[in-house]
Amino acid sequence: MRELTYETRPGEHIDHACEMAAGMALLHSAPVRFVFNDIPLVAKPGSTAGDLRAEWWRLSEERSRAYWTPERLAEREAKEEADRRTLADHLDA
Repeated sequence: MRELTYETRPGEHIDHACEMAAGMALLHSAPVRFVFNDIPLVAKPGSTAGDLRAEWWRLSEERSRAYWTPERLAEREAKEEADRRTLADHLDA
């Protein structure tokens, strides 16, 4: 079975990308691969835009949880606190 590719565009919303890929898969009776925000997905004939969007959100949340470890969260908080102090010092000067 041949496979198609849908090229997402800058500024495109996930809803539109999923609708386009699902529509292409149904129209051509072939799987359609696409990547949205570095997350690869495959629309199969019969896939719905809602199913694809849900899968994208699941993978996006999974990636986010893997990235934002307790150590990274602590680093971010420390940097934000340092930035607040710097700004306060600047405003008080």
